[in-house]
Amino acid sequence: MKNLRKDIISVLNKEALIDIHHSFSSKKMNIFSRNLHPNWYLNNIVYSILLFFLLFFKKIITYKRHKFKDQEIPVLLIAYTNNQRQAIYSIKKNRNDAKIFGDNQFSDFLFPMYKSYFFSIPYFNCIFRFYKNVDNYVRISLHYAFHEYWLTFGHFKMLIKFLKKYKTKLVIVSNDHYLRTRIVPYVCSYLGVKSVYIQHASISLLLPPLIYDFALLEGRDALNKYFKIGKIKSDIFLVGNLKAPQLDDICKKEKVINLGLCFGIVDDISKVEELIINVLNVFDATQVFLRPHPLEKRDFFIKEMAVKYHINISDSKVEKVTDFLKRIQCVIASESNIHLESITQNIYSIYYQLSDKEKISYDFYGFLSSKLIKDYTDSNKLIDRLIKLKDKKPNVREKARYYNATIGTKYEGKSYFLYNEVISFIKNNDINTLSNIFKVEKIQGINVYTIK
Repeated sequence: MKNLRKDIISVLNKEALIDIHHSFSSKKMNIFSRNLHPNWYLNNIVYSILLFFLLFFKKIITYKRHKFKDQEIPVLLIAYTNNQRQAIYSIKKNRNDAKIFGDNQFSDFLFPMYKSYFFSIPYFNCIFRFYKNVDNYVRISLHYAFHEYWLTFGHFKMLIKFLKKYKTKLVIVSNDHYLRTRIVPYVCSYLGVKSVYIQHASISLLLPPLIYDFALLEGRDALNKYFKIGKIKSDIFLVGNLKAPQLDDICKKEKVINLGLCFGIVDDISKVEELIINVLNVFDATQVFLRPHPLEKRDFFIKEMAVKYHINISDSKVEKVTDFLKRIQCVIASESNIHLESITQNIYSIYYQLSDKEKISYDFYGFLSSKLIKDYTDSNKLIDRLIKLKDKKPNVREKARYYNATIGTKYEGKSYFLYNEVISFIKNNDINTLSNIFKVEKIQGINVYTIK
């Protein structure tokens, strides 16, 4: 710690910077060519440098010092989006040693992000040297996101000071491919603090390898996909889905009365309207609920569909997915994790291709190839299937067992208990916490803990 600047430069080498910014640097994810980056990012490095200082100023004037009396934060939870918060909130709710931090409305307390920007300024030469030594897609990503790459150095330093000040023992994140969460294992390794990754959505093969000390995954599907992605450096616990419904919330209706149509930011709204028209051939408008992704910005379209077709709207920014699913018995969506969430709640789920293949690949999550769901993009097949579902809806929950390790066990509907037991074990290194619950096996050289 005597020469922190030298240590930071050593840790944040070329390979580390590319890894930490996987969402930007990965040609496979290719978010810039697919136009999935924030619309205020421009392909202009000078603009990105100016943006760094604009954001620095914004963080200074908007920062509100957190007000809590705790001198320590043994368990630090990090959330930057609604999905991330939902994934970790039940942990916070069941523990008195944890706090949720971030830099927006999805956290309970704010990191001093202005310090991250301030601490980054002296490292401009380092990031500019990095820029000159990379090429191809990584250089393109720097044209758009130079300000984010530059921020890495100061954010590393801010987190070091923060974790030391509050004597943090472990840090938990539920995203593994953006700067603010991907940097966590690097900081924790430097300080000797434990890092934990919690899966918050279905896994895509486009994600980076697991490098956290521990990874709490939902089931075998996630584990097998991470083996395909690359070398795993984490101890793995298969503990089910924290957002899984309680047993009382499992759908018991034997026919479809109401159904939900879900679409996201990569979906073609003309295809969404086409789907609505097809569905209204079978169901009344009062039985149909349109639910946009929480990041969806095309409000004009949502309002137009509500007025034009008199269908219901489910606001995903307000209504939790489990509450939404309580109101319906069938979901129709394209490339979305909602398929798995639906089937876990015994809601029949239908694939209907809404996405542009240039923005997201067909069967992105592998739900079709694993036969979790079927493709009914053909209008005639869709209508025929919906007519049959109005008469009888089959039970589908057992299909989700490959994805959710608790289904069929005594911990079904009690994943929150398993997560907290594992976190207590990690925090206190108390193996007795786990011996009655898990068995451990070596798979490809790593420890995998599964429910007995």
